[in-house]
Amino acid sequence: MNGLSGSTAIVTGATGLIGTAVVRRLLQEGATIIATSRSSKDAEEWASREKMEKKDNLKLQELDLASEDSITAFIKGIGSEEQPTVLIGCARSREGLQTGPDGFTFEDLHRLIDADVTGHASLARKLVKGLQKTQAASFVFLSSIYAVAGVDLSLYPEGMRPSPPHYAAAKAALLALVRCLAAEWGGRNVRVNAIVAGGVRSAARQSEEFVQRFTERTMLGRMASPEEIASAAAFLASEDASYVTGSCMVVDGGFTAW
Repeated sequence: MNGLSGSTAIVTGATGLIGTAVVRRLLQEGATIIATSRSSKDAEEWASREKMEKKDNLKLQELDLASEDSITAFIKGIGSEEQPTVLIGCARSREGLQTGPDGFTFEDLHRLIDADVTGHASLARKLVKGLQKTQAASFVFLSSIYAVAGVDLSLYPEGMRPSPPHYAAAKAALLALVRCLAAEWGGRNVRVNAIVAGGVRSAARQSEEFVQRFTERTMLGRMASPEEIASAAAFLASEDASYVTGSCMVVDGGFTAW
């Protein structure tokens, strides 16, 4: 991808399924990565497990997007580094995601909005403040098909809890945020986009019955790999997408196009 080599990119939620694939893809493109996690210990264990701990162009930093103090400390921590011009927002709060439509609490919704929306918005704003006036940048945030479509409850076998309404609400809010920030910062050549991601295959969290039901619901007849979402993120972050902003790119195998 044009423009990624030599750039510095922040990847939030780097230790997750999609975050890991994004980090690997951007490393392949020659970018320097600041990979974030709420726990520095978890980040170090992740880097060792993924055999990335010795990469010179990978830096690990702690960041809790639900804490303004953590965001401020994170920005100060990269103050002496080359100014990041790429942000890929993959982080999300997992607390409360196992609750159903009648079970989620005020705190569940608050935590999701704080991390997914408020935290990413605050981080992006602080990064823009650090840019030179003529310096281009690209921010990409990970949303979901459930931001644009209702949950198909028939996909979920008995005992498997579907994505809850507060998750959908947070991901939908992220799409609105992307459009507004793109309008605000377009004159500064800061592009802001989102990926509306479909179901991503995860053997650790999905039963074969769920996978079969989900694949039958897509036009391509399969779930996505994490690498396919990472490819879309790399494209939107790169200069190959230099005229793309305010866009919500759907990468769902045709799930929402029926």
